[in-house]
Amino acid sequence: MRLMNFFARMSVTRYNKCRPARRLFRKLYQLCSMLYCLFSPLHHRNLSMMKNGEIINTYPWPYNDLLFANWSESDKDNDYSLVPDPSGCVVKYATSYCAYKIYETTGHWPKRTSTRRRFDAKDWREFLREAGYYEVDHAPSKNFFYVGIRTHPYRSVYGEVVWFERYDEESVDAVLVTTYDHKIFVPKIVRTPDYIWVKIARRHSSTPIPVRTATRHPAFLG
Repeated sequence: MRLMNFFARMSVTRYNKCRPARRLFRKLYQLCSMLYCLFSPLHHRNLSMMKNGEIINTYPWPYNDLLFANWSESDKDNDYSLVPDPSGCVVKYATSYCAYKIYETTGHWPKRTSTRRRFDAKDWREFLREAGYYEVDHAPSKNFFYVGIRTHPYRSVYGEVVWFERYDEESVDAVLVTTYDHKIFVPKIVRTPDYIWVKIARRHSSTPIPVRTATRHPAFLG
């Protein structure tokens, strides 16, 4: 983790004023995360558990570690200290988590094509449209993948994005979703009418992703 934090520190303006060097160090910690996804037995075990219907956090190391980039955050130009993933989303936030889930599903990180501003969760309708994904006019279908976007009313001015897992067994308009809240992985039940739903296509592969079963996770019992 010390090495990852060194790479992350050297990738932000607060600790490194040389722009080419920042780009290099950013690529280094992102590469380490990608290698973890490819070769870590723990990560592949989590993927297998997720495909069998369990609610498992597959957001990769080191992004999922609270010790990674654990300094105070600032988005001011001369003191910028936010650490992005390959999609440009800040790690350990809901946007980065959902961006990784899109990568996990499609094999590609969503990327913005415009550079006029950063995208908060409430702006993800536009962000995903730039990345080639579009909202649907119906509730999520159980055999597909979706990002849910909530703008208003919501307790945060930045909005919220969630990853659709499956329908709750006790309500026709409630679904189980996962997200990140205060840098912590959170599974929860939400109402489908409260969100804009954007469909995420499966990756093209000769081996289809198994359809997740409807078994309930202990976190949602009682």
